[in-house]
Amino acid sequence: MSPEKAIPPPPTPEIASTAAPSLPRVIEVLTKMSAAFAVFGYLSLRSHLNTLGISSTGSFGIERYLAELPEIVGIVFLPLLALGIPLALVCVLVAFGMFLRRRIPVRSQFSVRVSKISDYLLLFAESIEAPILVSAGILLLGWFTLMTQAAGGSTAIGLAVGDLTHSRRPDGWASFFVILYGCAVAYLLCHACRRLVERQHGRHANLWYLPMGLIACVALQLPILYGRILHNSEYAKVQVTLPPEHGSSQPASVCGLMLLRENSDLLLWQAQNTVGSIRTIPVSEMKQLVSGESADIWDLIDKAGRSEAISLCPAGSANNNGSNP
Repeated sequence: MSPEKAIPPPPTPEIASTAAPSLPRVIEVLTKMSAAFAVFGYLSLRSHLNTLGISSTGSFGIERYLAELPEIVGIVFLPLLALGIPLALVCVLVAFGMFLRRRIPVRSQFSVRVSKISDYLLLFAESIEAPILVSAGILLLGWFTLMTQAAGGSTAIGLAVGDLTHSRRPDGWASFFVILYGCAVAYLLCHACRRLVERQHGRHANLWYLPMGLIACVALQLPILYGRILHNSEYAKVQVTLPPEHGSSQPASVCGLMLLRENSDLLLWQAQNTVGSIRTIPVSEMKQLVSGESADIWDLIDKAGRSEAISLCPAGSANNNGSNP
């Protein structure tokens, strides 16, 4: 009789590490998140300035770009809070369906149908056609949203300067939220399909990186759309006292909306006779700056375009007499 072969011990299952992440790892993640938020703030702020027609080539610093974060978070998550009850009902229905599935006999007609659907979905995810079709759908979504914005006038720039009779607040907030939540859901589904194909040792798992990369490209529209459509448009009314003009002993004063205050210049928006303009005032020439209440520049543009009287001076100032001189 041949000697008995030694039976190897069963493999020890790998236990996932539960150790807390190290401090350098946490700092690295926070740094990457801050950089991503700063890039989003930079793109959204520049898009907002271009829409209004504000020319500024200076850098506002990373603090100014990160200051956009609270407003962005509020706008992004407010619809989720508004849809909290419907989402909760959907979660309850999904949990109830999973509970019934575990209680239904395995050989029942319902279980057989569910098993067939699961097999079809798995075969589709493992096929080479699935990531290609999903990529085509993502490209179609990006093209459709771009055409919608162009048709609705959401790609116009310089709306706060020149003739204001046809200038209106850019519309298209629905496109922003469709792209935002559509990209988020599509990315999660593509990531889940890739992991599923990897666990099944499929040959085309890496093809799912193609639609994931296209989703990232489509998502680049988000900061631009945010700056155009949803960015805060409230600016303070200010009155600036300047040195006396040539041949006059009285100091001159101008009013307007303070759009930007850079290191060396102050940018004021003014409107007169349905024409908007941006005046640059050197900080070195300012004798006094009086700041007052805030106003929505889009509301003022709409009124100025209809030849209605608007006030750009702070309440209680000496020149608070309607349209800015």
